[in-house]
Amino acid sequence: MLQCERCGHDLEVVVVDLRPLSEDIEKIKSKLDRMDRSIAKKLGEIMTKQDDIDALVAAINNTVTDLAAAATNISNELQALKDAVAAAGAPIDTTGLEGAVAQLQQVQASLDSLETPPTSA
Repeated sequence: MLQCERCGHDLEVVVVDLRPLSEDIEKIKSKLDRMDRSIAKKLGEIMTKQDDIDALVAAINNTVTDLAAAATNISNELQALKDAVAAAGAPIDTTGLEGAVAQLQQVQASLDSLETPPTSA
């Protein structure tokens, strides 16, 4: 029997087999490694989807820009047509065309008022 060097009391020796604990730790490490790989794969999929979303946002923004330019051009052409008609003194009714242009401008203004989501860095 062993004795405590400081106080002289008898000490009981207990032997603990740590091998099962070591095996459990290895199993946990292996599981964490698999989880890490799975998370990395899913993150890659999410980033790919984010790239797709960013591309769609860019395409929509380009369409809105094109629509704004088209609305301005159509409005200018309509005014030029009205001026030419007025100068020629020919009676042409442009109210239907003016209404269509006004609707186009309303759509363009509505699109401009939408909040554009931030693109990822």
